[in-house]
Amino acid sequence: MRPQSSTCRHVGPFSLERPEETGGLAFSLLCLLVVGVAAASEVVATALAYGMAVPRMSQHFIWDSTRHAAVAPDEELQQRPTLPGPVDRVTQALKLPSLPDQSWHHVHDSLAVFVASYEFNLTEATRWSRDRLAERGVRVSRQAVGVVVRGAAYGGCPLYRQPSPRAEEIAEAFADNVLSRAEAADVDLSSEDIEMVRRWFGSLRPDDVETPVPTL
Repeated sequence: MRPQSSTCRHVGPFSLERPEETGGLAFSLLCLLVVGVAAASEVVATALAYGMAVPRMSQHFIWDSTRHAAVAPDEELQQRPTLPGPVDRVTQALKLPSLPDQSWHHVHDSLAVFVASYEFNLTEATRWSRDRLAERGVRVSRQAVGVVVRGAAYGGCPLYRQPSPRAEEIAEAFADNVLSRAEAADVDLSSEDIEMVRRWFGSLRPDDVETPVPTL
């Protein structure tokens, strides 16, 4: 006996009662467009009952494993650093990139180098900083660099200002903004935790600061 679906049975040339007759990708699109996300699970269950390979779906993509090779796990997630408790709570609450403290410090330094020699442009600043840091073995995304740019601006140190801000000023403003947002998000932090978070996201060690010699 054929499994029954109470959702929607026929739409144009497709039959949701016989998913084996429908291509995997088309079937997934049909589920989403016709019956909606909530009801799609019932239709997918019917497909599985027929032994059909149902594509994986996320909020952004439909991935048909019968047509495409498996995707390697996200390398950034594989290398997610272990963060101290207070830093991890702040990172999760504010949805910040998970980076080692030195990576944040290098971002501050790189941005200071860029604005010291070039007119500020967000696209160029984030691209140049990411590429330059990658050459030094520091792996950060343009998103992470952009987080610092915006955080520093909200913390009172916009990178387009004149004279251009030093790395220490960018770091301090970014850390101030992170802590201000953490307080607004009711992240529970002791005075010791606050100092740890400030050092992680903002402080610069003397050997982190470089003489501006940028090249594009």
